[in-house]
Amino acid sequence: MHTENKENQDDKEYQMVKLIAKKWRSLLSENSYKLIIVEALNYCVHNEDLHLRGYLITSDSVYIIAQQSEDEIDCVLDEFYKQVMHKLHKYFKNKNIPVVGLVQEKNLVFLRVTFNPGMLSRLLLGHQVNLPYFSPKLEFLKDKINNYRYCSTNSYQGALGLVKLSG
Repeated sequence: MHTENKENQDDKEYQMVKLIAKKWRSLLSENSYKLIIVEALNYCVHNEDLHLRGYLITSDSVYIIAQQSEDEIDCVLDEFYKQVMHKLHKYFKNKNIPVVGLVQEKNLVFLRVTFNPGMLSRLLLGHQVNLPYFSPKLEFLKDKINNYRYCSTNSYQGALGLVKLSG
């Protein structure tokens, strides 16, 4: 883990990552799944220098916006996967669910894809998004995430979010 001064950090690009949970997700309740993700994200913010700027945890995916280099986000995500695997093993052990073949390797935990900047990323970063025309898609997104517990918009609106944002 290393720490950089804020001036150097502000120069870094945003890394926008979508993680899609694999087959293990179906073995957990939605609440248990989301709490495991929240705990793993908070661990990475506090212990692995994750410069988290935005997030959204849905029923099967995790959207992460971090301000760091590609190499740094790769290292942090490796630790995030380990934390999720550790918490899953603990959960499965407590529920007497055999873990053989479920989450033995980090590549079995999530499918990683990049999501493109757009309305969702701007909203997750706490920015206003206004179009010169009415967009049902934008209004749906705003309504969904502004009233959603597992999302960074809560922190930007002044509420205490479940995951600590950097900066």
